[in-house]
Amino acid sequence: MVPRQCTDMTSLLNLNEPEIIECLKRRFFEKLIYTNIGPILVAVNPFERLNNLYEPLINSYFQKSSEASRQLGPHIYQLSEAAYQKMFVDKFDPEKRENQSILVNGESGAGKTESTKQVLRYLTNISTTVAESLREKGVEISEDDFEKLIT
Repeated sequence: MVPRQCTDMTSLLNLNEPEIIECLKRRFFEKLIYTNIGPILVAVNPFERLNNLYEPLINSYFQKSSEASRQLGPHIYQLSEAAYQKMFVDKFDPEKRENQSILVNGESGAGKTESTKQVLRYLTNISTTVAESLREKGVEISEDDFEKLIT
């Protein structure tokens, strides 16, 4: 399977350890460090700085449907956006909100800290953008409510 086609390993004909490792290895050599297994995101630490992996993409995933996000490919921002959307299905009706958890797991040096930083960076960036957009549209937001929206 070609690395770019192996974005979600649930589509592999044989979902077994050798196929998973082969898919991850091929994507790794193409500098594609993120791969999905259904709703789970697998990140392989590249042990080097990859240009254009985060900064130019931060707004690409913002308020995209899950289908549009899938077309962009697996990314930590895809996961972050999905969690954000479920937390704030309706920003003004707390009854419709769903609590979310993102589990970042791995061995020492696997990139857990960097992944967590990118999730928090995305959520902070998007929350600030949404709050500022509401203010620009004339929605009155108290300082306390503004802080709640961005934290």
